[in-house]
Amino acid sequence: MLFMSPQHVETMNELLAASEEVKEAAAALDRDYVILYELSNGRAGVTEYWSLSFAGGEVRFGLEAVADPDVKLVGDWYRMVTASRLGREGEHVDPGVAVAFEAAGRVATVPVDWPDPV
Repeated sequence: MLFMSPQHVETMNELLAASEEVKEAAAALDRDYVILYELSNGRAGVTEYWSLSFAGGEVRFGLEAVADPDVKLVGDWYRMVTASRLGREGEHVDPGVAVAFEAAGRVATVPVDWPDPV
């Protein structure tokens, strides 16, 4: 089955719905959450949307744009598909960027005062 095709999303959603582990973890969240991927240059040369929602004790993937996501990741479709494939294989798309990001985080992490949540 093709990655992030309707069939793939349906299969993943069926597995998620049947998992007690996923249900318990989702039910423990303090509120609903939605992650949206907006990916340009998709299969037909158009923008594709992938979503992952954590709501009502369930986790579901979707293929539609979602209004007001908690997190919105914007990027290139082919690059995201490549990153997903390599991630499954334990690799990075840009290993140098991952190493530099981790190094920067270690070096630039300094004591700070955190603002109160709004």
